[in-house]
Amino acid sequence: MTRPTFPTAGGPSGGRLLGQSKRLPGLHHGKHRTQPFYSWRLTQILAMSQWALEANRGGVYRKEFVPCRRLHLSSGLNAGQRPCGQSRAVASGQDDAILHRPLARPQKPDQDRNSSTGVTSPPTFRPTSNSFSQADFEDLVEEACTSLDNGGNTKEIITLFSTKFLHMLENGRFRSSRLVHMMECVSTVITTADVQVSLVPESSRLVLNLTRQIDDNLQEFSGRELSTIFRCYGKLGSGVIELHGNGVRVREMMSHLCLQTESVLHTMDPDQVSQMVWGLARMKFTHCDGLLEDLVYRAAPQVKEGAFYPRQIATLAWAIGKLGFRKGPMLIKALSRQAKGHMGEFTPQEIMRFLWGISQLGFRGVPSVLDAARNEVNRRAEEFNISDLIDVTFAFGRLVFNPGLEYMDRVGARLCRENDDLSAEDVTKLLYSFAVQGYSSDCVMTWTRENFLSNVGKYRVKNVATFLWSYAILGGLDGEIFALGVNRMAHSSEELDATAMNQVYQSWLHLTYMSDEVVPEGSIPADFLARCRKAWLSQRKQPPVRAAGSIMEVLRGLGYTCHKRMSIKGGDFCMDAIEDGEGRSVVVDVTILTHCFVNDPDRVRPSREWFWRVYEKLGFKVLQIKEDQWKQVPVAAKGKFIQRKLDEVLQS
Repeated sequence: MTRPTFPTAGGPSGGRLLGQSKRLPGLHHGKHRTQPFYSWRLTQILAMSQWALEANRGGVYRKEFVPCRRLHLSSGLNAGQRPCGQSRAVASGQDDAILHRPLARPQKPDQDRNSSTGVTSPPTFRPTSNSFSQADFEDLVEEACTSLDNGGNTKEIITLFSTKFLHMLENGRFRSSRLVHMMECVSTVITTADVQVSLVPESSRLVLNLTRQIDDNLQEFSGRELSTIFRCYGKLGSGVIELHGNGVRVREMMSHLCLQTESVLHTMDPDQVSQMVWGLARMKFTHCDGLLEDLVYRAAPQVKEGAFYPRQIATLAWAIGKLGFRKGPMLIKALSRQAKGHMGEFTPQEIMRFLWGISQLGFRGVPSVLDAARNEVNRRAEEFNISDLIDVTFAFGRLVFNPGLEYMDRVGARLCRENDDLSAEDVTKLLYSFAVQGYSSDCVMTWTRENFLSNVGKYRVKNVATFLWSYAILGGLDGEIFALGVNRMAHSSEELDATAMNQVYQSWLHLTYMSDEVVPEGSIPADFLARCRKAWLSQRKQPPVRAAGSIMEVLRGLGYTCHKRMSIKGGDFCMDAIEDGEGRSVVVDVTILTHCFVNDPDRVRPSREWFWRVYEKLGFKVLQIKEDQWKQVPVAAKGKFIQRKLDEVLQS
């Protein structure tokens, strides 16, 4: 008699047993220890195999199983114990009457002995296909979304939904595909309700329970399913990453998920890749450098070949910028080149997201794509809502790209017409963009001033600092705005970073040296201003541009008295300066490429020119030399070159 072959999931040639996990039982895979097989699992495997083998003989044969103690398959057996899943009859050698007892067809797992035949039904076990259908979960989602649309109490609806869903989840065992579908259901309802998961205890328990089951079955998921999981967690927002309880931590599971995704990244298509990175960015989960490095390596060639559509390009750029991942210039360049050739196919939202993403990384490699974006925005300006237009302008500012006077006039005009629904964040972004471009509009300056004075409490402290700095660069800062803004920041519980403190103190220096405004004594907290000054002085200690040293040596050789890193006004300003025989002082300022606009290298940024205006106000002349120009001058001609430049400055 030929020994029967058990049916496998991998086809006739071999593979795992039907119903068997892809992970070998009892083995350890990194941080994910495989759970031991349960007796009901082995019961299911063997029952299905026996039934399949005998089905074509006109009868169905089955084996009566008795639950036994759960054991690791790798562990040994003590005397008198039988292997897990083996019946007592087989263990005693009396199995013939049981193994060859014919049945018409296996009954439902919960059905008892058939009264007509007297035959015991197949063993009861919890099926992995689960006890609830997909329609059950979809009906629950539909019920919750309908209640939310009808204006019901959001917290009560989410609590009821989570309680019902959790009951179904705890009373079933689910395959990987069903777990993914359940995660989609949960994220849909919570996103519709627009609530934070952590604010509703029942929803937190539900997400943690799902997280545990997903973590236990990580190696069962395909690339498509993993990308969907990332997207679902991303829809829940950044707060979900901090959830923990009952030994489950979402942050820890997400690290496991990233590791598992690395092994299947080669199977994911562009849409799945963009969904995955979007989810990571929405959660603000930045501890995934290994996955992102693999992504850059694999995705960049596909982008060059045109495999990514405009929506996927915009999503990928936005997500990488949101994560602050600066190790992928190759991918950003590829995305920029593709975007340049297809900018007309981008929607206004996609243009905004693409520009915003590359601006967060300080990317300056392909200015031609910015020209294409600017032209497209000018052509379709009316298709952009005012918030998207502000974000595009803000991205141009972050990238130090000059979009031109026509573009800035268009943005200024739109702002004066449509400013009713703008947030404090939008106002700050717009004013910052205007300051970076050196563009001023009476309408914009008047409206933003009134908005700040009446709504200062709605501004975050970092936005207040940026607002004051922008007004100082544009020359419109006055004592009233400064005092109001500083008091808002000084009495806030929010922390200011070094950049914001620098902006505040630079605004104070503007009032002190560039304005006739007098700030009433005692109207500004002295200790707060002292903290800002400390941050400012630490920044002034940064080393000068490399070319500055050689320039000062040449000037010393020409007979000028040189002062390297000279401090004035108590150290508020630190610069290289020289004195000629007539007692005239000249500040030597070396500009590099980052001090200029990417599409106009001859134009220096207004924030740099602000220092020149202050030096002139303090009685200095300013000698400005470009580093790249200085390097091109032959050594023998450097003396004549710099003398000619200095004579032009002294005679002006």
